[in-house]
Amino acid sequence: MIKSWSFKSESELPLIASEFIQAFPDLKKVALYGKMGVGKTTFIKAICQELDANDQVSSPTFSIINEYFKHFSFYKT
Repeated sequence: MIKSWSFKSESELPLIASEFIQAFPDLKKVALYGKMGVGKTTFIKAICQELDANDQVSSPTFSIINEYFKHFSFYKT
């Protein structure tokens, strides 16, 4: 079953990140799809905060690979 979340404010992201983690406790990989600037990295930051990750999270759009998990951005130019 596919679950979806929606929110109206960035302040809701910690709750959504927590629910996401609980919904997929054994998940090791996830792919997020969306246009540049829609909040994919912001969501990953919220997930990392909920998991108490100590790594600095930044958008991989220009650096290609940042290793805290593996977070890739693929886009056409």
